[in-house]
Amino acid sequence: MDARGPRWLRGQDSPDMIQSFRWKILPLIFLCVLFPHPPLLIADSIPHKQDPPLVVMNARYHMPEAGEVIFVWGINGWRPIDKEMRPPGTTVDRRLMYSPMVHVDNTFTIKIQVPSGATVDYVFLIKKNRAGSAVDIYDTNGKRDYHSVAAEGVVAEVKGRTLSELTDPKVKIGIWLYLATGIFFVLAVAGISRYAALLKKRNIPENRTVGVICTSICLFCSLVFIRAYILKFDWNSLGSFFQLVPRMILAAYHDLIYVAIITMLFLVLHALIGNNKKVLGRLGIGFTVLALFSLLFSLANIRIVTTLGKPFSYQYLYYSDFLKSVEVQKAVSYNMSIDILFIAIGVCGVVVIMSRYFSMTTSYILFRVGATKLMIVPFIVILPAYILFGKGYVSKNGWDAARLENPVSYFVMSYLSSYDNPALFTMKTSIGFEDFRGDSYGKTIKEKRKLKLVRIKNVIIMVLESVPAEYLDVYGGRYHVTPVLDQYRGKSLLFENIYGHAPSTNKAMFSLLSSAYPWISYKSITQEYPAVDVRTISKEFKDRGYRTAFFNSGDTRFQGGDKYLAHCGFDFVEDVRTRDCDQPKFIASTKEWSYQDSSDDGCTALSLANWITSAPEQPFFAVMWTNMTHYPYFVSGKEIDFGVEDDAFNRYLNALHHGDRALGHLMRTLEAEGLEESTLVVVLGDHGEAFGRHNQYTHASKIYEENLHIPLILINGRLYHRQESPVIGGLVDVAPTIMDLMDLPTPAAWEGRSLFSEDRNPRVYFFAPWSDFLFGYRDGNLKIIFDAMRNEYEIYDLSKDPNETSNLVDRFPGVREEAVHRLAAWVQFQDRYMKRLVGSTKE
Repeated sequence: MDARGPRWLRGQDSPDMIQSFRWKILPLIFLCVLFPHPPLLIADSIPHKQDPPLVVMNARYHMPEAGEVIFVWGINGWRPIDKEMRPPGTTVDRRLMYSPMVHVDNTFTIKIQVPSGATVDYVFLIKKNRAGSAVDIYDTNGKRDYHSVAAEGVVAEVKGRTLSELTDPKVKIGIWLYLATGIFFVLAVAGISRYAALLKKRNIPENRTVGVICTSICLFCSLVFIRAYILKFDWNSLGSFFQLVPRMILAAYHDLIYVAIITMLFLVLHALIGNNKKVLGRLGIGFTVLALFSLLFSLANIRIVTTLGKPFSYQYLYYSDFLKSVEVQKAVSYNMSIDILFIAIGVCGVVVIMSRYFSMTTSYILFRVGATKLMIVPFIVILPAYILFGKGYVSKNGWDAARLENPVSYFVMSYLSSYDNPALFTMKTSIGFEDFRGDSYGKTIKEKRKLKLVRIKNVIIMVLESVPAEYLDVYGGRYHVTPVLDQYRGKSLLFENIYGHAPSTNKAMFSLLSSAYPWISYKSITQEYPAVDVRTISKEFKDRGYRTAFFNSGDTRFQGGDKYLAHCGFDFVEDVRTRDCDQPKFIASTKEWSYQDSSDDGCTALSLANWITSAPEQPFFAVMWTNMTHYPYFVSGKEIDFGVEDDAFNRYLNALHHGDRALGHLMRTLEAEGLEESTLVVVLGDHGEAFGRHNQYTHASKIYEENLHIPLILINGRLYHRQESPVIGGLVDVAPTIMDLMDLPTPAAWEGRSLFSEDRNPRVYFFAPWSDFLFGYRDGNLKIIFDAMRNEYEIYDLSKDPNETSNLVDRFPGVREEAVHRLAAWVQFQDRYMKRLVGSTKE
């Protein structure tokens, strides 16, 4: 045949084909003559099944603790649908479709187009929690999956369980299981004793080398199952389990390396000791203890990896004051129970029993065969092959590297690497403590002249919860959400470079009121030591006869804020619980996330206004803290479309817009009472909020500009007329600045300095101790970030790169060396400062 195909396909007719075609066409011509209206062709006359119509099905997943959820689905036995029918952003992996869900008011929704009557199989993949940290938790309906039959208008609604229940559900064990397990262990121990006596009677010695190897094999098998659990391996039948076994073993690559190392170490010690039975017996017990410790550490690692995203490291132990926090103690007590301890002890017992049976049986077989040294063969042949193949398999599979690490070896390696990493709390530093001493204040000559003409009598601090500078119109924001601030821009001084010191509300509260850097710990001073002996700005005004008040849209009980405020010198404290308002409250608290409810920021402003007008002739100091811009972002009234794709971000902008209106109500009250010229209104943020930049959401995980660069605006029409200040400062400097403007002395213990001081240093410091331990500072145009967990540095030139996209660490080696010493000086000074405060409080 011609390579171009048959001749009739190339337009060259075959005579045989034409003759055959003539005879085949004659019957068709005859039928057409007989029937002017020819019947349907036979093929068309056979009824055929039509494709079912397509319908739109809605899925709703209620999960207040989640920040990002993926809809994992298929139809009629997890089969994917055609590409053109899939929702936007859908990806396919191993025939499963992964479609992102839309987040609206604690609920995640998605619309899918599928054939009518199809069975939709689905589960939910929670990618991030509400704090923006990666979690990768599946809600599989107790391994039964979710199933719905598609029909027009059908809404598949699922109320998710808490993340704790999904990741590590509380295990309830009945008394009968306790009893049965006890009987099993008694019989097993009795069986081992009888087995050992039988071997002894037959003069069959138990080989110590065999015992170590058998224990290591049982340990590795246990670690394989633990690794499979961490990586979410799942099987529905015995057949699928056996299909997964090779992948499970390869996924435990780092566990095998760890087990092989400790086994080799003990075998070498065994060879060096010789035939000293007493020492060999102790060595065998030591190996069993090490194996059980490794097993318990690996069991704990399941929860640790879920919470931290990585195994426990020495750096975490060094920087975290481990187990000293009230929150950590509560978390440990929540996850510890008799049932959990029973399971841990039971697993260890099973490993010990199985290794003993395995060891005695293997010793007996090898003794009978006369080939005791055959046990070494797997280590010589199989282990090297596994190492070569397993390493490549693990690296190509796309698993999260942190979830593959053996927790014991990870901790040991992190400890060994700590000798090369700077230990900020203890290292020697050549930098002094001048940056942190608040002992130099003084207004510029220009500022002094202003204050001679203007007498400030009252102070209001309005804190915008979770609001960075970049979203405000006066800072170049492009969303046009703060028209009231725009209106008063002509009567204000705007500071361009002010920072929060940690992306945390209660740490910001402490720094703002106490003029002190926060405790360099993930613990909160408001919760651990609410009665801390420190002079707050509210105490300073109260002692001078001012009325003082604190108004919070949220719940002040969060992290002990209510107890801390009770010692801050406020005459009156009001929050969402005690506020009476016509607007309904926003309810967002859950079992896992308490104290999340909020009142309307407009109601909070109204409460403050009523308090002011109750005695307008008396000087006052007041703080108003908004809350609608805190996650999950509350909307009052009809939601405005600000033209952003992220629904959560649009809700956030609505909340910010509403907070701006609350400021307008407050300013109008001052004007109506004739107080606008004698009142200094300070508008600032406590920290920022992220919506995707640097792959993060909300605020607590990083220390980039979107997390910490906050607004600071001083409003008073007699003092300011659209001025700007490039001074670099932080929350720690706000209280001294206010006291400076009021021409009042400041407490010697304050760490901050007035932003009008002529001898200010050009640096401000910050940190984040939650997902990683991050330390940083701003020095002129440069911003330096140090990751103490990974010993990595980032340096950005904010004058050219305000979004921190280009790390210049290689271009500034000198800055990197200086940064370590500056951060160490700050950490050590602050550590001593807080120990003095806490020590005096305890006394």
